[in-house]
Amino acid sequence: MWRMDTQLRTVSDVIDALGGTKATASLLGRSMQAVTNWRAQGRFPAKTFLVLSRALEKQHASAPAALWGLDDPERAMPRHAATGGDAR
Repeated sequence: MWRMDTQLRTVSDVIDALGGTKATASLLGRSMQAVTNWRAQGRFPAKTFLVLSRALEKQHASAPAALWGLDDPERAMPRHAATGGDAR
């Protein structure tokens, strides 16, 4: 069981936190082989980000968007948007 507010660092950590290969495959409606391939590649398909992120939240865990090949949302925002400043 993962501790509350655990920051997972790898694809394997995420898969394990969600109950393993079979459970992750079932959650996404994908094959166990697909999940095994993601584990080996160290990256999830971007289209799985929302489903897996929400499932991790239920486990009181999170993972960096980079595991899906995505930019960190806060780093990707223009500085003025992140701070609430004016864009002018």
